[in-house]
Amino acid sequence: MNRRDFQWLAIRSLLGLEFRRVRKQVLHTLGGSLAVVTVMVLADFGSSAALVLLGAIGFSFALMGPMHVMKDKLDGTMEFLAGLPASPASLAAARCAAAGALTALGAFFVTAACGIALPPILDIPSIRVVAAAYPLSWFSASAASWLLMGLTTRFTVTRLASMGFAVPFVVLIGALWVLEALFGNPVDLITDLMTRDSGPSILILAVLLLSTIVMAASYLLTREGIARYRPEPDKVDW
Repeated sequence: MNRRDFQWLAIRSLLGLEFRRVRKQVLHTLGGSLAVVTVMVLADFGSSAALVLLGAIGFSFALMGPMHVMKDKLDGTMEFLAGLPASPASLAAARCAAAGALTALGAFFVTAACGIALPPILDIPSIRVVAAAYPLSWFSASAASWLLMGLTTRFTVTRLASMGFAVPFVVLIGALWVLEALFGNPVDLITDLMTRDSGPSILILAVLLLSTIVMAASYLLTREGIARYRPEPDKVDW
């Protein structure tokens, strides 16, 4: 077996390991989420509250990957993974692929919320909203998940605690500010794009391009974090 075949075998094995580790968490999240949404609808809490909850559930899948990295660093699992006979690139690829699969699942919840709530607001058919919402939510959630995973892998828990995960939100707010400065109100821009025949395609391609750039940088950050990993201290000074 040559080196390339060994790396592909390592990625597939590590990917299977990642899926087995998050299986229970995914099942619990799905079951609990569906139960809460059902109770909210039956108890007449309001459809808008249920829609907001659906969107929040969808994007919560983007946090599972970074949370497992943090857990691995605190309980010593990361030290075991870093010592496996696989390259940092293979470990990073497996973790990023698993995070992408989780966000693909979460995107169904976001798409359902958008498909119900947005057509009356934008005055466009539901099929156009759904066709644009799924890839948009998947790409954007994957980029956010990979970025958080890269940060949690590359930096120590103490440094992450001091950062308070503020960096991604600062970046998001800054990106929205730049978008508004260049193109005007983002809501009006999206509405204008969605009402055009080619609008959804333009929006999807733009988000895909931006997400690809973020994901590529995040993958390199994750790979570098694994390559430079040192065991976390037994006690974390929060």
